[in-house]
Order: sequence, then C-alpha cells, then structure tokens
Amino acid sequence: MSKLDLAGSIAISGRLEDQVRATVLIDESGIVYDVRAIVAATPDIARAARTLLLQTRFTPARKEGRIVKAKVHVNLDYGGRQ
Repeated sequence: MSKLDLAGSIAISGRLEDQVRATVLIDESGIVYDVRAIVAATPDIARAARTLLLQTRFTPARKEGRIVKAKVHVNLDYGGRQ
C-alpha cells in the first residue's frame, strides 16, 4: 500500500483518525477524473485528500492487454503513524 503525506495539506489539531478512505476513478491515461465516497475524520481532511488525489497520476489499468478506465479503493495514511 502506498502512503501519501497529507500533513502538509491540512492543519491537524488534537488526535484525529489518521486514515482517509476513498474511491478513485481513473481514465485510460492514468488521470484521476473523480473521487467518491471519502471517509475522513473531518471535512477539511476530506477536502485535502480529494485535492491530493485529483493531482495524483496512476499507471493506466489493463484488462486483457487493453488499457481501460479503473475504479480503485485508496487508503491514505497521514500523521505520525508509520
């Protein structure tokens, strides 16, 4: 699982849940075109995660040798957890 650093994107005060879960839709070029179903501790964290995911590029998915659109479930860790 990849880890993306959200600490620079959000101000965290106090102890919050340190994971964001989202469904990401990726086109045939590996570009994120939609982020759905974000589960996060606060709306600010959800917005930061959405912004970060929309800027992320992926290797295009393949099915039977053809490049296709994909829907992936992503967990983002942030904060001090290793």
